[in-house]
Amino acid sequence: MPVLLHLGLYFVAMLAAMSVLSLPLAPATLIAVRSAPPWVVALVASSAAALAAVFDYWFVRKVFRLRALERLRTRRLFQRAERCAAVAPFWTTAAFAGFPVPFTIVRVLVPLSGYPRARYVAAVALGRFPRIFVIATFGTLYQIPLPILVTLFAITLAIGLAVAITRQLRFTRPTDPPLPPEQH
Repeated sequence: MPVLLHLGLYFVAMLAAMSVLSLPLAPATLIAVRSAPPWVVALVASSAAALAAVFDYWFVRKVFRLRALERLRTRRLFQRAERCAAVAPFWTTAAFAGFPVPFTIVRVLVPLSGYPRARYVAAVALGRFPRIFVIATFGTLYQIPLPILVTLFAITLAIGLAVAITRQLRFTRPTDPPLPPEQH
């Protein structure tokens, strides 16, 4: 039973890490691999990534602010990703999910492009599996002390929350000065 509990907690952590908070995946993965083999940990993380991708797809298409998209579009990496996604959206999504590059670009670009949700979700899960498997395998080869991993996880969680709160405050703050009151 403890293995299932650990994997359940890992699933929830990965769901948050791969969706709303965009946290680093390594600390929680290195903790989880102490309870299960790397392929099981990668499978759990891929499942969490698929569920997070369903949420992301819905969230981006319904709520995403165009102002933020315009800021992202000026970045060179976003422009390259946009060209790649126009040619091969599935493989572009899988590559961005699998490699340590900013996944936010594809997280926004692909759902807004109208790419089918099921294919997007499958590409995210496919890309996350090898990435998590490599991290988990590293964790079985090199045993980092648990207190260090827990501390790293807590620090990355605190940083992720601070960044999320800062971004939310920045997006909700009015950008235009208030209009002067009308003169009668």
